[in-house]
Amino acid sequence: MLSLRQFSAWNTAGVTLLLSLGFLPLCRGQVFQTLRPASSEFWPGTLPDMPLTTLVTDNGTFTRATIGYQSGDLVNGKVLYYPWQVLPPGATGGMSGALADGIPQGIIVSYNLDGGGAFNKSGSWTFFDLTTLINSPPNIAAGYNGAAVALRDVYLVPSAANSYPVFVAYDTTQPLDEPTAYRAYAAPPRGGPLGPTYGWCGGVYDGRFVYYVPGQDQTLQGDPHHGNVLRFDTTGYFNPLSRKSGWAWFDMGAQVNPLAKGFQSAVYDGYRFLYFIPDTNHLIVRYDTQYHTPGTPDPSAFTTPAAYKVFDPTTLGSPGAPPVTGLGSVANLVGFTGGVVAWDAAHANQYLYFIPWAIYPGGLKDAYAPTLESTTARVLIGTMRHHNWTHVDITGTDQPATAPPNWEIFDLNSLTANPQWAANHWPTVHQAGPLTGQSAIAGFQLGFLNTATGWPRVGFGADMSLFWVEHDLSHALSDPAGWYVARRPSNLPNGTMGGAYDDVNQVFYPSSPTCPLYQVSGL
Repeated sequence: MLSLRQFSAWNTAGVTLLLSLGFLPLCRGQVFQTLRPASSEFWPGTLPDMPLTTLVTDNGTFTRATIGYQSGDLVNGKVLYYPWQVLPPGATGGMSGALADGIPQGIIVSYNLDGGGAFNKSGSWTFFDLTTLINSPPNIAAGYNGAAVALRDVYLVPSAANSYPVFVAYDTTQPLDEPTAYRAYAAPPRGGPLGPTYGWCGGVYDGRFVYYVPGQDQTLQGDPHHGNVLRFDTTGYFNPLSRKSGWAWFDMGAQVNPLAKGFQSAVYDGYRFLYFIPDTNHLIVRYDTQYHTPGTPDPSAFTTPAAYKVFDPTTLGSPGAPPVTGLGSVANLVGFTGGVVAWDAAHANQYLYFIPWAIYPGGLKDAYAPTLESTTARVLIGTMRHHNWTHVDITGTDQPATAPPNWEIFDLNSLTANPQWAANHWPTVHQAGPLTGQSAIAGFQLGFLNTATGWPRVGFGADMSLFWVEHDLSHALSDPAGWYVARRPSNLPNGTMGGAYDDVNQVFYPSSPTCPLYQVSGL
C-alpha cells in the first residue's frame, strides 16, 4: 500500500493540503465507525450538605450549589472532578461568560468506583471543601484547572480564575473527605519564589517533577497570557518559602520566545521530552529534561533557555519546515486544548496527537463568540527497537539529526460529507445558540487513550462538539475507516472539560462546569 507521504501535494498558496489522485481510490467509499455509548447522569448539587454559593451578576443575585469542574482523573478507585468555578444560571459552559461572571469554587468531588455503587446514586459520591484548608483572603483554596497525577498524589493546578492561588496536593490513598490527606500552601506575592506571573492550565509529571503549565494571569494589563512554567520537586518541601523548597520557575515567554505563552496543557513522552500544547499562540514548546546529559535526567536544564525548542505547526510544508500529509489546512493548526501520547499496538511507534478546540478572534473577553476548530494533527515522536527508545525530532532540526518527522493532518469536519454521516441522520452544524452555523464536529477539550480494543485508539473529549471521536492508531490520520464517532447525549451541556477515563472498562467521565455529570460507557 502506498504511503500518504508519497501522494501529498500543496496548492499554489502553500496552505491547503490535498490528497493526491493516486491516494483517493484507497479511501474512496471508506466509512467511519459509529459508536453508540450508553450513559448515566448525576447531579452533584443534590448531594446532602453540598455548600451553596451566592453569585451577584448584571442579571441579578443567584444562589447555586457550589459545583463547576475542570478536568479529572481516575486514581486509586476514585473518579476525581477538580473544582473550577460556579457559573451563573444560563451559562453555556466552557469559556462562555466564565471569566466575567464565574466565581472560583473549592469543592472537589469523587465518584467512588471501589464501592461498587451506581453512578446516579448519591451514596457513591464523596466531596470535600478545599477552602477549609486555607481561607485567608485574598488567598482561598478555590479555582483549579486540572491536576498532575504523581503516583499516589494529585497536585491541583491553580487557574486564572483565582488571582491569589493556593497550591493543594491530595494523597489519593486516603479518603477524599479526610482533611489530613491534603497539603496546602498559599502562594506568596508575585515576583517571589514562584515567579512573576500566576495562573496555570493543567499539569504534567515526569517521574520526579510536577510542571504547572502557564496559561493566563488576570492581573496583567492587555494580553493576560504568560509563559511562567512552575516546577515542583516531589522530593522537596511543599512550602515555597522553605530553604529546602522544591519549587522553581522559568519564564518561557521572556527567555525562549515572546510567543511562548498561553498554553492549555502539556504531555510527557515518558522518557525525555515535555511538549507544551499551545492555545492562543501557535508555538509548540518542546522541553528537553536531559539537555546537558542525554540519557540521564538533568534538573538544571529547567532554567537553561537552550533546553527549549519552539515550533509553529502552521508552517508545516513551507520551505525549511517538515513536510506534512493528509487533508486540511495547516493554517487551522491553532487553538489546541490538549495532546495525547500513544503507542501503536506493537509498541514500536510513539505518536503525539493534538486536540483541536477553538480560537477567540475578539479576545477571551468576547468569549461568547469562539471560532471552533476541527483540524487535528499527529506526529511520530519516538520509536522502540530492541527495548531501546529513540526520539524523533518534530522540527527536523536537531543535531545530530533523528529520523525525519512524519506530520499528518486531518480536518474532522470532512467526516460530515462521509456517507455514514447521512446514514446516521446527524446534524452537520450547530442549529441554535451562539454557535449556530459552525461545524457540529469541532471544538474538543483534552483527550483520553483507549487501549482495551486491541488496536489503541486516541479519544477527543467533546467540549463544544456534538460528538466524541476516537482514532485507531493503525490507520493513517486521514483514513475515514480509522475514525470512530459517537453522538453526545442531548442533555450533556456544552463545555465539558476533559475528564477521567477508565481504560479497563472503556468508560469516560466528562468533567463539566455545569450539570449534569455523565458516565459514558462504550467509548
